[in-house]
Amino acid sequence: MTPEEPAAGRSTAANRPHTDTITAHVPPRPTTVPAPSLVYWRMQRGVIQTQLAELAGVDRATIQRLEAGGEARLTTISKLAAALNVSPADLQRQPPAD
Repeated sequence: MTPEEPAAGRSTAANRPHTDTITAHVPPRPTTVPAPSLVYWRMQRGVIQTQLAELAGVDRATIQRLEAGGEARLTTISKLAAALNVSPADLQRQPPAD
């Protein structure tokens, strides 16, 4: 055995695979939820998407996405609920059967 060679079965920094990985902190993804009753409550209040977007301070595309079955952050759901004068839970429930 030479000084440059590790003993059999022994590992040195020189012969180990590189595993020094920098692990960046990744923040958790925001919780998103659907709002299946959004169309129902918007129609009950008699407002169009553009008006609701302005009242809630969200983009109209967000309302379109939610009404098409998409999801949004809880903060967005809260803004929409406040603009419609309902609770966020009301927007997350299934709409009443007509």
